[in-house]
Amino acid sequence: MKKTILLLITLAFFACSDDANDFSPELSGTGTGGSLAKFTVINNHLVVLNGQNVRNYTIEPGGELTFVNEVFVGGQLETIFPYGNNNLLVGSSNAVHFLGILSDDRIGYISSYEHLTACDPVVARDGIAFSTLKISDCRSGTIDFLEAIDISDIENPKVLRVYETRSPFGLAVSNSRLFVCEKGGLTMYHYTDTGTLTEIDFKELPGAIPLDVIISDTNLIIRTDNGFYNITYGDTSLGAVQGSVTAD
Repeated sequence: MKKTILLLITLAFFACSDDANDFSPELSGTGTGGSLAKFTVINNHLVVLNGQNVRNYTIEPGGELTFVNEVFVGGQLETIFPYGNNNLLVGSSNAVHFLGILSDDRIGYISSYEHLTACDPVVARDGIAFSTLKISDCRSGTIDFLEAIDISDIENPKVLRVYETRSPFGLAVSNSRLFVCEKGGLTMYHYTDTGTLTEIDFKELPGAIPLDVIISDTNLIIRTDNGFYNITYGDTSLGAVQGSVTAD
């Protein structure tokens, strides 16, 4: 048990102290399902970003964590997101990397999609990955983007569409809905299998800047610069704030 606690403390250090945090202190997310997370759980594996590497542990039936392998990816790794039962999307400063859990429980590199240098949260569903590329207040440049990437063939990802946006942060996807923290609020889009986005609704949270969003049934848990908010959503609109926890 002491070894497990020590390892968890070590993992928390790795997840929150690497160079990826330098670009914005507010983006060091660790929430399960969040697009800004530094570690994730997938198919009984705990996977952690560690500098330019990705570390892989199995979660044993008794709760122990067993180190399996570490993969060098390179670049400035910033976010990790599980896709399906065996794939991982790793956002970096200049690419989206695709990794997979192999039959021997090791993690292996599959492919990469390179983009301009930017801060890069990424989520995926139904063969499409969505990535926000934040240039302003992050890297050199002035235009921020939202990209739709075809990953139906994960070994050969390709961009479908690119949209200009402003100050994008985290995002989440469910069914045919995409939720993006951008423009100082939260935008709800409808998306198609061609990557076409149609804006459905936009919600500003007065006095708060949305940074990341997690979907829970018909609720959206939004992390902001001053706390957490819970709002509902439907097929055609974003709902009212149901509750909030603000930072002291």
